[in-house]
Amino acid sequence: MYIYITYVHRLIVAVLNGFHFSLTDLPINNSNDCDPPPSKQVSEEDHPLDVEMGDGDVNSEEVDIDLAMHTEEPLALSQKIHNSIIHSLLPELKKSLAKQGETLGQKYRGLTHFEEVDILRVPLALAMVKLLQSLPEGTLNTHLPGVLLKICNCLKNRDRDVRDAARHTLLKMTQSLGVKYFPYIVKEMKQALTKGYQVHVLSHSLFVLLNGLSSDFSVGCLDVCLAEISDILTNDLFGVPAEERETPEAISKLPEAKSTKSFDSYALVASKLSPSLLPDLILPLKEMIEGNPTAKVAKRVEDSLWKISHGIQNNQGFTVEHYLMFIYDLLMDAIPQLTVNRNFVKPSDVLPTNTQHNFLIPSEPQRGGPKPTVQHNVSGHLLTQFGLRLLFAGFKKEKFIASSTEHIQMLDPFVPLITNMITAKQVRVLSLSLRCLQGILRFPLPSLARHANGIKESLFTILGNYARKGAAIGDNQELVNAAFKAMTAVLRSNSEIHITDDQLQLLLTFIEEDIHDSQRQVTAFPLLKAILSKKFVADEMLEVMTSIGQLAIKSESDTIRAQCRQVFIQFLLDYPLGNKIHKYLSLVVSNLSYEVQSGRESVLELCNSIFVKFPPHLLQKQASFFFVPLCCQLVNDPSPLCREMASLNIKTLFQKIRVAKRTELSSFLLTWLKENKVLQCQLAIQAFGILAEVEGLEFRTRLEGLLPQLLKCITLQTDATDHEELKQKKTLNEVEEDSKELAEEDNKELAEEDNKELAEEDNKELAEEDNKELAEEDNKELAEED
Repeated sequence: MYIYITYVHRLIVAVLNGFHFSLTDLPINNSNDCDPPPSKQVSEEDHPLDVEMGDGDVNSEEVDIDLAMHTEEPLALSQKIHNSIIHSLLPELKKSLAKQGETLGQKYRGLTHFEEVDILRVPLALAMVKLLQSLPEGTLNTHLPGVLLKICNCLKNRDRDVRDAARHTLLKMTQSLGVKYFPYIVKEMKQALTKGYQVHVLSHSLFVLLNGLSSDFSVGCLDVCLAEISDILTNDLFGVPAEERETPEAISKLPEAKSTKSFDSYALVASKLSPSLLPDLILPLKEMIEGNPTAKVAKRVEDSLWKISHGIQNNQGFTVEHYLMFIYDLLMDAIPQLTVNRNFVKPSDVLPTNTQHNFLIPSEPQRGGPKPTVQHNVSGHLLTQFGLRLLFAGFKKEKFIASSTEHIQMLDPFVPLITNMITAKQVRVLSLSLRCLQGILRFPLPSLARHANGIKESLFTILGNYARKGAAIGDNQELVNAAFKAMTAVLRSNSEIHITDDQLQLLLTFIEEDIHDSQRQVTAFPLLKAILSKKFVADEMLEVMTSIGQLAIKSESDTIRAQCRQVFIQFLLDYPLGNKIHKYLSLVVSNLSYEVQSGRESVLELCNSIFVKFPPHLLQKQASFFFVPLCCQLVNDPSPLCREMASLNIKTLFQKIRVAKRTELSSFLLTWLKENKVLQCQLAIQAFGILAEVEGLEFRTRLEGLLPQLLKCITLQTDATDHEELKQKKTLNEVEEDSKELAEEDNKELAEEDNKELAEEDNKELAEEDNKELAEEDNKELAEED
């Protein structure tokens, strides 16, 4: 029976989808829809399929339609088709859609697949809607609510598969009808799903529709149904469903209650809402904030605002004017709750001061004093975070143009707002304010000059409170990094800002600590560069730069070594060192023979930067100081890469200095050639080769003094090679003589052994002959006796 019902439903859906008549322009009489002709009544106990699949009975209207197709006019035919659909087909389809699987199970005793039958019945609604779309609009509007109500009732089903099928069908219906029917569908869902688990199903179904239709929506499509959507989302996040979601029983029984999709729904709604209605979307959240919410509720409000901010950033209807005006209104409302209360009670107003030479016993202290202030709205900063997050996103996505006069005029009022907000108490608000300050400082705003000193003092206050050792943990670490970046931006943007010696010492102390901390090195180096560009003079600067110079050589990180080299070069170029510069150049030269290869490479790169960036007059003075150690690296360094880098540095040095200085340096090379030592001659010849490559044809003037010395070196080298060859020949002759002696000794031993063997053989032969003679004599004697 179940298979039978399956095929029947599929057949009905296929027939309805194949309806090819277009009756949208048909003029209809409303009385025809209300007064159906008499027809066979169908009882509630009978299944609609029994009526449709009767015992050979043929409906008279079907016969009339068949006859009318051949005899009547097209208008009359369309009217009959319309009446047949309205009075015969749709009522039967609605009854079939409204049947429940349990009723079928009672009639057909062998049927147990109640939920499967419901799943098969749900697609009938989509086919009915497509059929209604081919009818006049009045007919569609009349019969559509009933179909939608049937689908919304399917969402109440306890079976998950049935609910999923109903949601999928409802989405397809909305896509077929168009987004203009979406507000009406939301209203029907809200009226149908009102209690218990249905509220969870309602919010989840709303997200499915919003997500599925997001590409079809345009800005302003959701304005009509904003109130209904806002009520659904607010109730799901802050009403009874939120409390039920925390209980294990609700989560286990209902999949829609395991998690909420209302946060994502907020983002989808905000991305398609008109800018003028955005305050209405945020108003329920603002009321929740003003009602002193608990920590959990405040967290949900914060997450909702976070999602709304993402939606606003993707909203194509927001111009820069709408964007900045909305943010400005938000921040203006929040400033009174964030500014620090500076009316502190001084200790002298409460406790008596001790005068000098006062030996009287003080009276017993009384209980009392100023009462502590109570913060009534502890979550008021959430809206401020929301506004600052939007402003920072605008700077990050480059929505504002520095060359636009209109954008400059609209951004300028934010300077005093941000100046006040960097005195707030909340760490996250401070972090976002400092990030926004970095974006504002990139624009030429007139108000920045007036508030520069106030911003500077607030930044030093933040650093003093949060940048101490052990205090920069968690959110404080993010705040400290933002404060250092903001301080760097302030120093770079304002040329007239003044820093006291104590403030400069405080910054340098933080920098000296941070350059050894891998998590804070990113902010320390830009700040140090900004201080160097301002040419602030302090004794602590020399100590910091000594550490930077050592770190440029000894650090294991390539990035840190590169950062240190940049800062060190900037220090040598910009800082007023005078004669102290020789100390830092000695630090570089003394580490050319550093034991680690990466350190030597860093030193050679530092030398190259010095040769390229130093002023010519200063390089002329220091050329001899670098030349000799670099030449030594040509032969002493075990690394081929370092030797090549040393060669390139010598070449760069020759290119940057004058001819007179090259002549002075070449005199050193001639001196090394005259010493008649092989290694020194080799070093000098390599250096002369580099000089010849730099000077080209001009090098001919140096050949007169160079060639004789080269001939001597070549002679010296030839003599040395001849001496080595003689040594080798001597050693070969000695080897040959030794081999001859050994051969003679071997021959003597062999001759002696051969003589011994011959003597032994002769003795044996003589003994045998003697024995034969004796035997013969004995035989003769015996014979004679016989």
